[in-house]
Amino acid sequence: MQSSPFSDGKVHLHLTAGSQLAELFVIDHDFALVSRAVGELRADVEQGVYKVKAQVGEASAERVVILNKSETIDLSGDLRIASPVPLQGSRRTHEFHMYPAAEESRSVDAQAGGGAEIFLCARRWSAPGVEFDDSTKAPDLSRHQPSGATIIDLREAGRGDRSLQDPMLSATVDVDPGAYLLRWRDEGVVAEQSIEAVKDWQTQVFLLEDAKDETHHAISVLMGQGGFNWDDPNARLADDARIALADERRVASQVITEALFAKFENPMLGLFGAHLMLVGRDNEWEQAYFDGVVGNLAGLLGPNQPDVVALATQGSQRPIADLEPVTSPPMLWRSWLLLVEASNDRPDLLPPETWRRLLQVMPVRPFLAWSPLEDEEQAVEAWQSSVAPFVHASLAPGEDEDAAMRRVTTSLLAPRSALEDVRKVEPA
Repeated sequence: MQSSPFSDGKVHLHLTAGSQLAELFVIDHDFALVSRAVGELRADVEQGVYKVKAQVGEASAERVVILNKSETIDLSGDLRIASPVPLQGSRRTHEFHMYPAAEESRSVDAQAGGGAEIFLCARRWSAPGVEFDDSTKAPDLSRHQPSGATIIDLREAGRGDRSLQDPMLSATVDVDPGAYLLRWRDEGVVAEQSIEAVKDWQTQVFLLEDAKDETHHAISVLMGQGGFNWDDPNARLADDARIALADERRVASQVITEALFAKFENPMLGLFGAHLMLVGRDNEWEQAYFDGVVGNLAGLLGPNQPDVVALATQGSQRPIADLEPVTSPPMLWRSWLLLVEASNDRPDLLPPETWRRLLQVMPVRPFLAWSPLEDEEQAVEAWQSSVAPFVHASLAPGEDEDAAMRRVTTSLLAPRSALEDVRKVEPA
């Protein structure tokens, strides 16, 4: 009789995947979950056959292992994320994207102010055997003043070899710190979103078009100092946090919060991390850690930056009554949700002028993006007429009006001030 490779007793498993935000799983031969952790998993398990798995967003790696002694298993070589950022070890990245992106992020192409930088990088990627119909152009990507005036358009001024099958165009611009508009195309529709230029930081915008789906684009926004580094572990960590927030994964345990977010230095990691803390909020919620993150962000981005104001509505340090009204859209989708919610307690926190441009919100999470309006006044009137029956029906006599309005603001993603205007419109 053949002897079993297993004996009685447990063995120790140490599982990693190269990312502090990777979700790790151990599954037994009956497909039952044995253990789960984020970033690093340590567990004592019975000897046997298991499947170990790591996941970051849509990227996953798994392996069947025989555990008859203590093992350390690293899945980082198998876990390759598909990111718009040309990072080492990621999928949909060419070496002729990685190195030029790093080099060109350190060469300023235009001056539109001073004290901060914005690096734009638009590129295409095609798998072997898959080609673009038109390989001479890169995706649309341009940066604008809040008024809409163009600062730089990569199609006109971007550097790069346009003759490649997978071209990449890029440009770096010196700017004044503050909010700017990013404009690009997705599924043939013009998309806009806010980006923040921060003193002594370079805001890095990456847009990727995949030949498998030429109409759809992926976008990422990071921040760095001294230019972009394709092998920077902090850039990888911030992009992993972006992916986790896009999927609203509950990865921000207290251990992760202390290790990554409580003493962060990168503004985008702080923004992603603060929202991940809110996504993972539970009975063990540590308000002090969250307040520390928001305070740190206020120091980096300014206390009146829209995303900081949104997060402050969930903090304990600044009463909502003391917050400055938000006059430009935040960068992140969940920031907008927080501002809409807070507008029920303070309607002037989110004026109608800020909201109106966002009537055509686009699904580009974790970022807040919208399609610009051709005629804002006409679009607002049409929207008011269309939602007036729902708003009036939701405010039925005898119901708690405040509770009803809170439900309506959440349903329509519109601030309290906008709905007060709708109440003045007679339903058709």
